[in-house]
Amino acid sequence: MLYGAVNPSGHLPYTIAKQESDYSFADITNSSELLNTTNPNAWQSDFKERLLIDYRHFDYYDLPVQYEFGFGLSYTTFNLSDVSVAAADNASPSAISAQCPSSTSQIPPPGGNPALWQTLYTISACVTNTGSTAGSAVPQLYLGLPAPSNEDVSPVKVLRGFEKVFLQPGGSKTVTFPLMRRDLSYWNVEAQEWVIGDGEAKVYAGFSSRDVRSEMGFMVRG
Repeated sequence: MLYGAVNPSGHLPYTIAKQESDYSFADITNSSELLNTTNPNAWQSDFKERLLIDYRHFDYYDLPVQYEFGFGLSYTTFNLSDVSVAAADNASPSAISAQCPSSTSQIPPPGGNPALWQTLYTISACVTNTGSTAGSAVPQLYLGLPAPSNEDVSPVKVLRGFEKVFLQPGGSKTVTFPLMRRDLSYWNVEAQEWVIGDGEAKVYAGFSSRDVRSEMGFMVRG
């Protein structure tokens, strides 16, 4: 890999911040201390950062980072274009309800309501190797969901799909990302169920949480 015989294609599954204090929004637990404690509540984590975990926190507050979530290196370059959104064959946007249709099963199946896993939309994009070396690209799809009204903060963008694609120099391939109802919903604390918010959903397609190559929006319902 160091001498170019293999083209790297790994991407970060977390953010590398500028300094340790940048992680102060979430307490770092010392696992060695936990092994020696007798406090039954020592393992408790309150998740005070709420939905703003890792890259969601840095993006929400627009903080500079050393290396962002999803960052990766390569000996070649890639481009992403022709991003499009299409409704699934069995899902009409005008008929999509905010709340998940009730399950007919008296006993909830594993994973909850089956309707949560119904594909509502498919997002497609064309990935091209614009360099002179063969390599694998990792296109990533992020969504900016409509913010819940009068409720908790909503992340600027959330990862909803990624795929590794091997391409020769000049080669292109179309990748698709199916979006299920669960991918487009937020958890309503009062109703205790998944709900699709009102308004436009933003699509951010690129090669990391901050290397966005294409942006667009679409109405999930209506």
